[in-house]
Amino acid sequence: MLKSIDSNLKSLDQAVKAKDANRFDTNYRELTTACNACHVSVGLAQIKIVEPLLNGTFADQDFTTDGGQQ
Repeated sequence: MLKSIDSNLKSLDQAVKAKDANRFDTNYRELTTACNACHVSVGLAQIKIVEPLLNGTFADQDFTTDGGQQ
């Protein structure tokens, strides 16, 4: 699982260095998915990473008990 995350981080880094916003968005979503899959696999599904909100509220974690499902 960590190798997958490492690969996602490298891809994200390459997108940043290339200043490629579209590739960054894609790689960020893939990294977020990999992080959440790892959390679920180790029984910590309550740790949910989400894309940061534009309104400046708390960064990139969903702390609701229902995973944002209202």
